Amino acid sequence: FVLVTATNPIDVGSSDHLGKVVVSGRLSNSNTLVLERSVTGVALARVQYQVIELKEGSSVQSGTATITGGNASATAALSPIDATRSSAVASGQYASGLGFGASSDTTSDNPGNASFAMSVASNQLTLTRNATSGTATVPWFVIRWGA
Repeated sequence: FVLVTATNPIDVGSSDHLGKVVVSGRLSNSNTLVLERSVTGVALARVQYQVIELKEGSSVQSGTATITGGNASATAALSPIDATRSSAVASGQYASGLGFGASSDTTSDNPGNASFAMSVASNQLTLTRNATSGTATVPWFVIRWGA
């Protein structure tokens, strides 16, 4: 799975809103890392990423959820999984342990538009955000931890 963070040389609270500085990442196949953001226009000072491979019997399911403006949540189907031995993460890791995706929002610097709380059930992942301005896209990973 992939974890990503980026830094912006300009204060996000100025004219450069959240959608311009939040980066997400995903693996499009076993050899290709894709880093993307919904809105361009601001040069980022640094993008850092980690690609993590687990070899101790863990397994990872992944996907990308899109939540349109005005909506707060989405679900994704999972192959049957033991939810008591599983964790969900989003690719973006920016602050306070929140999972971030990308946002098309260019009118606000509210992090709730691109940050997600995630819960895992035996066959479903639920992603919920606190604010609903703009379309949000979040690459997600559900890890079933090995023995």
